[in-house]
Amino acid sequence: MAVLAWHSAHGGTPRPVEILYLFGICFMLFGALLSGYTVKGIVLRRRIREEGGRQPWRFDYRWETNGSSDDGFTRVLKNAFAICGISLFLLPFHLLVRQDITAGQRPIFLLILGIFDLVMLIAVGRTIYLLVRRLIFGKTRVIFGQFPYYTGQPLHLIFAGTPKLAICQELKAQLHCIKEYYEWHGSGDDRTATPIMESLWRQECQFVTDISGRAELVFQLPTDLPGTDLIGDAKVKPPHYWELEVTATRSGIDYRGIFLIPIYEHG
Repeated sequence: MAVLAWHSAHGGTPRPVEILYLFGICFMLFGALLSGYTVKGIVLRRRIREEGGRQPWRFDYRWETNGSSDDGFTRVLKNAFAICGISLFLLPFHLLVRQDITAGQRPIFLLILGIFDLVMLIAVGRTIYLLVRRLIFGKTRVIFGQFPYYTGQPLHLIFAGTPKLAICQELKAQLHCIKEYYEWHGSGDDRTATPIMESLWRQECQFVTDISGRAELVFQLPTDLPGTDLIGDAKVKPPHYWELEVTATRSGIDYRGIFLIPIYEHG
């Protein structure tokens, strides 16, 4: 963006070598980000192995021992960063279309870029929707009855809503055990990976909040399902996690809160 702004201010357009620099910077940034996630996963798995698998909740996630907040605002920030990153990645292609693509090739390139730009606009709209929903309903939480929870035992927690959800009779809670993995399609260089989030188990209940927007929830956890493993190895043991989804149909924008729940197997 800085290159484009500078050249626009000086009445010129970026040269091909400068566009190549932008490509290089984009790939370096994405590579550094992926490398950081990979190194973090390796370090965490090593620490858990050194502990013999004991108390994995000390390493796999920054848990709050008293409760979990809805990740709505975090999703807004992640979406915003993703939109900025993809926009930066698409910028060199737009510059190429402006000056280095022949007139005959330009329509097909504009069509492809137009599709990506449309997806970006949809992503921007979705991010704005999430932000407005957060502003309407505020920060909601679930308060843990204990930390952590274990499979095969009852799960007691309190949903702590805001005044916008007080005396609400349309609330529904779903507790999921989710397995996350990739499905590969095709062969050779044409192989593509599709992320899958499979719900292995689900229990649902409806509830009503009190005048302060709170309600107690109780679930009976099964014994034959895996506990939380947020840094699992996709080749050996895919990641598993437990998620509580709370929804309510309201006039205008509906409420939806997602909370990560610390449910582990007995060591």
